Amino acid sequence: METNSLFSKAPIARLRVLYIIALSLIACLSIAGQWLIQRTLESIEQDARIVNVAGRQRMLSQRISRTILELSTLETLRTDNGDASIKLHTLREDIGLWIDSHRLLRGRSGDYPNQILETHRIEEAFAGIESDFELIRSAGQSLLENESNTLAIPEMIQASDRFLLGMDQIVGLYEMEARDRVSRLESTERALLWITLGVLLFEGIFIFTPAIRSLVRSFDRVEKTHSEMVAAKKAAEIANQAKSDFLARVSHELRTPLHAILGTLGLIKKSTLSDIDVRRMRMASQATRHLNQLVSDLLDVSTLDSRKAIRVRRKKVRSSRFLQMVSGLLVPAAEQKGLEFHSHTQPSFPDWLVLDPIRTQQIILNLLQNAIRYTERGFVKLEFAFEPEDRGEDQGDRRRGNLRIRVSDSGIGISVEHQRRIFDAFEIIEQPKVRGDSLRSTGELGTRLGLGLSVVESLVNAMDGAIQLESELGKGTTVCVSLPTMALWEVAAAPKKPIARESTKSRRRRYDRKELRPMAFVVDDCRANRLLLRSYLQRLGYQTRVFATGTALIQALQNDTPCWLFLDWELPDIAGLDLLTALSRIEKRIDTVVITADSLAAPFVLEHPYEVKDCFAKPIDFHAFRMRLSKLVGPSPDECSIRQPGSESIPSGDSWLALEKQLQHLVLEQSVIDCKELRRSIEENRLDCIRMIAHRLQGSAGNARLHHIASLMVSLEKAAIDEDIPHCKQLIDEFGSNLPLNDSMHQ
Repeated sequence: METNSLFSKAPIARLRVLYIIALSLIACLSIAGQWLIQRTLESIEQDARIVNVAGRQRMLSQRISRTILELSTLETLRTDNGDASIKLHTLREDIGLWIDSHRLLRGRSGDYPNQILETHRIEEAFAGIESDFELIRSAGQSLLENESNTLAIPEMIQASDRFLLGMDQIVGLYEMEARDRVSRLESTERALLWITLGVLLFEGIFIFTPAIRSLVRSFDRVEKTHSEMVAAKKAAEIANQAKSDFLARVSHELRTPLHAILGTLGLIKKSTLSDIDVRRMRMASQATRHLNQLVSDLLDVSTLDSRKAIRVRRKKVRSSRFLQMVSGLLVPAAEQKGLEFHSHTQPSFPDWLVLDPIRTQQIILNLLQNAIRYTERGFVKLEFAFEPEDRGEDQGDRRRGNLRIRVSDSGIGISVEHQRRIFDAFEIIEQPKVRGDSLRSTGELGTRLGLGLSVVESLVNAMDGAIQLESELGKGTTVCVSLPTMALWEVAAAPKKPIARESTKSRRRRYDRKELRPMAFVVDDCRANRLLLRSYLQRLGYQTRVFATGTALIQALQNDTPCWLFLDWELPDIAGLDLLTALSRIEKRIDTVVITADSLAAPFVLEHPYEVKDCFAKPIDFHAFRMRLSKLVGPSPDECSIRQPGSESIPSGDSWLALEKQLQHLVLEQSVIDCKELRRSIEENRLDCIRMIAHRLQGSAGNARLHHIASLMVSLEKAAIDEDIPHCKQLIDEFGSNLPLNDSMHQ
C-alpha cells in the first residue's frame, strides 16, 4: 500500500521503477540465453573435434588394413627390400597415430578429459572393438619388431575388418549424438524466445499499460496547468499593455501643463525681477525641468515595454560626422547649467562604423541626459574608442571589434549597494544628501529613478552589447557601453567627381568690403520658424534670405552662393535626403546645418555623402544656437575687418517678448488651418499627412514656447507612425478644443 501510494503521488517515479524492472527481466533472460548458447556452442565445438578424431581413426584403420594386405602379397619383408621397407615405415606411422586417436576417443588423453558425447551406446561399441584394437596393436608391433613374423598378418586382416565395422558404427553414433545436441539447442532457443515474449507481454499488460495511463493523466494535468499559465500570461500581458498605455497617456497629460509652466517661467524670467525672485524662478525652472525629464523617461520606458522586440538595423555611417553630431546635441544643455562638456575620440579611430545609428544615438543621448541631470557643477565627459577583437592579426582596411562609449560626470555618484538597482525601471533610490550642493541638500534630487539607464540597458542588450557602471558616492559616475561593430578605414583614392571648393583667399575677398555681411539661407516651410531663424541670424550679424520650399532654394543657388545654409529636414515638396542629393550635384561648397524636430534624424543625415556641418534640434534656443554656431565658425584673425558671427550682444528682454508674441501669433494662426487639415486627414485615413503636419507644428510650437501644442504634436506624430487611428483622433480633438483658449491667451 505504501508503494502504491508512492507511485500514485509520483507517476514519473513509478514509470521509472517499472521501466527498470522490465529492463532487468529482459536483461536476465538475455544473459541466461546467451550463457546457455555459449555453453552449448563450446560443447558442439568439442563434439566436432571428437567426430573428426573418430573419422580419422576410421581412416587410419582403413590405411592399416590396406597396408597389411599389400604386405601379405610380398614374398619377403626384409628391410633390404625397398618396397617392403616403405610399407613397413608407413605401417609404423599409421599404427602410432591410430593408437593416439584411440586413446583420445577413449578419454585416456589429457586433451579431452570430459567427453560430452560419451554415451552408453558408444561405450558398448568401443567395448566391442577393444579386443580387435588390442590384437591389431600387438600384432602390428610384433610385425614391426620382427619382419619375419608373417603369421600375424592374417590375424591383423581379420581384426581390421571387424574394427572397421565397429568404427563405422561409432562414427554414426557420434554424428547422431551431435545432431541430437543441435536439436536440443534449437529447442532451448525456442523456449527462451517464448519465455521472453511472455515476459514482454506480462510487462505490457501489468507494467507499461498502467504506467502509460498514469503518465497520460499527468500530461493532462500538465496541459491543464499550461493552459492556465498561458491564460495568466495573456492576462498579465494585457495588464502590462494597459499599464504601458496608461503611462503613455498620463505622461502626455503631465507634459502638457509642465510645458505650460516652463513657458510661463521663461517669460517671467525675461521681465524685470529682483535678485531673490530670480533665484526663486531659477529653482522653480530647475525643478520643473527635472520633473519634465522624469515624465519623458516614463514615456520612453512605456514605449520600450510595449514593443515585442527591439529591431536593430545596422548601417554604415561615417564615424567623425556621427560622433560630432551626437555629442553636440546636448552641449547647450550642459553649458546652460554651467558644466564643462568634453568630448574625446581615440586617435586612429576608424573612418566608418557599421552599427544601428538610431539606437546608438539614443543610448548616447540617454547617458548624457542622465549625467547632465544629476551634475550641478564640474564636468560631463564623453569618450569614444574602438577595440578590435584580434589585435595580433592584420585584416586590412576592415576589422571586427567593439565601439566603446564612456560617459563620465562629476555628479553626486551612486552608492555601491544601489548600483545594480539603478538599471531597474521604476526603482526608487534614496541618495544621501551631499554637503555643499544646495539643490540636493534640499532633497529635490535626492530620489533617483533609474529610467534613463533602464532604457539604455534594454537597447544595449538588443544590440548584443554590454554595459558597466562605476560610481563613488559624492565623486561622480562613469558608464561604459560596449557595442559590437565592424570598423572600416578609408583607402586613399581619387575622387569620383571633382567638387568646386572655394579657396580661403576667395572667401576673404567676399568680405573685404565692410558693408557686406556673410549671407545665410534659411529653408523652412513654417513661417514662424523662418521668422525665428531670420531674427537669430540677423542679430548675429548675418544677411539672410528665406525660402519656403526646397525647389525655391535650388533655383536661388544657381545664381548665388551663401556662406551658410540652414535646412529644415521635413519640407513639403522634397525630402531631406533628396534635397541633400540635389545640393551635392550643384558642385558648390556650402556649410550646411540641418534643423529638425526629430532628434533621431541625425543618423540619416550622416548616411548621406553630402557633408553636413551639424544637426540642430527644435525648439531652437538663441543662446544654444549662438554657442554652437560660434564653435562651427571659429575665430579667424585674417578676417578681423569683418564682424564675426556670434559677436552680437544678447537681445534685451523686451525685444524677446515682442518676438515670442509675434511667433505665437503666427503659430496659432497656422494651427487653426492645420487643425482643419488634420480633421480631413483623419477622416480619410491619410496618416502620412497627419505625421507631416504634426512634425512641422511641434518644431514651430516649440520655438514659439507653445509647449502644450508641441507636446500634443509629438504624441500625434508617434500615433501616426504607429497607425493608431483612435489615438490620433483623440489627440486631434484635444488639439482643436484647446486652440480658441490658446488664441485668446496669447493675443
